Amino acid sequence: MKSLATFVAPLVGGGAASTVQGAAEGVGGAIRRIGERRADVNVPVKPSGQPYNRADTERAAGDFQRSATGNPSTIAQDIRENAGALARPQRLGETPIEPSQVPTTGLLSRDPGLVAAETAARTRNSGDFIQRDQNVKEAAGERVSSLRDPEADQGAVASVAQRERYKRVGAADFEIGRLQSRNDRMNSMFDDWVAPFNVIANSEAKGNASRNLDRTIVDENYVPARTEKNRQFDEAPGRSEQIPADDVFGAIDRVRAGINQLGPQNQQMPAEFVQRLDRLRPRFNEDGENKIGNLVKSDPAAQRGWKAAVSEVLADRVQSTRKIGETPEVQYARLAKEFKDNEAILAKVYSPEEMNNLRQAHKLLGYFKEAEKRATTGSPTAERTIPQWVQLAARHVYGDLKGGGIVKRFKLLLDLLPTNKQNADEIVQMAWFNPDVAAYLLEKPVRNRLIAVDNAARESGK
Repeated sequence: MKSLATFVAPLVGGGAASTVQGAAEGVGGAIRRIGERRADVNVPVKPSGQPYNRADTERAAGDFQRSATGNPSTIAQDIRENAGALARPQRLGETPIEPSQVPTTGLLSRDPGLVAAETAARTRNSGDFIQRDQNVKEAAGERVSSLRDPEADQGAVASVAQRERYKRVGAADFEIGRLQSRNDRMNSMFDDWVAPFNVIANSEAKGNASRNLDRTIVDENYVPARTEKNRQFDEAPGRSEQIPADDVFGAIDRVRAGINQLGPQNQQMPAEFVQRLDRLRPRFNEDGENKIGNLVKSDPAAQRGWKAAVSEVLADRVQSTRKIGETPEVQYARLAKEFKDNEAILAKVYSPEEMNNLRQAHKLLGYFKEAEKRATTGSPTAERTIPQWVQLAARHVYGDLKGGGIVKRFKLLLDLLPTNKQNADEIVQMAWFNPDVAAYLLEKPVRNRLIAVDNAARESGK
């Protein structure tokens, strides 16, 4: 750097050449020592293949740690754990998230300071962040869409329900037919019972007695009740259309109530018949999912069709019309609502592996929502300036006017010299997309005394 000192000396005049030359040589020596530092193998190389040196990463670490609100070491651990849970999931059904689909570091950290610093970085270089966000949302969308089963026969569910309806209604028809036969036998027994009275000599008295008996027992009781029973049976839903089984059994109850009026309890309507009707009723749980689940569990095609139908409904509820790549975008608020309202129901339709896959999509999108809650004002980054002692020395020797001019020319000179600020900025930008680099910067010791003291205070909780 001697040539640098030689170059600077004429700028300040002969009288103070040695003073400024010494200062320049001191700065040049510092720059030379920075240039001589070895490459930092903990950070990927530049696109050109040239490595970053340790001075670059130390400056980047200082900037990164100043942005953090919490203890940098703790944040680094959180970043590693959150990124690892996505890249190397432990639960069955979850699939590894590709590095290009992992949320950015600010989102992974959940640290308000880093979230704010990342927000500021997004305004300066939005393209890379937009692409990463789309990759994350696409990964979530793929996991929701993977539950779809376009090859499943959803009509198999209706077929099973139709067979079950016929089975139950047919059983009810059989029991009601048995009741009708029993009534016919009772009528025959009644005719046999009144037959001896036909020998009464007085035909008029016989006729009056018969008519009174008919009117009292038959015309005023049995016939109207039987007519009403037949009407209700003929008009009962389920004879010619598909209806819920509960409605059919409701009609049976009304017919049973009408028939029971014919005579003493358990004679016209035996208790055993009531018990048979009750055994025909479905013993379902209260929620509809259990009902359908019980209905299709013995039919693999129907079971697959039902799951496919649920997946279609779920996708329609949580996806928007906007596409990310080839996959419809999943709205976090919608998916979160489905988990809040229907997670227990979904768990009965999907396998544990499929539920974990769905939860993974929910977790991915949750990082965006979490970042919205934690954003705060970020910390400013350091700028490259002339050390104060150099500026004071120049003004002391040459006065404010000439010294100020010297300082200005010296700043222009520094702008022409190699600097590690650009390299540090590149490393920080890399850290937003690489959890390992971010964690490394947060844990890296820095020689800046203020940063070191601040980190120690945050670590001790002060």
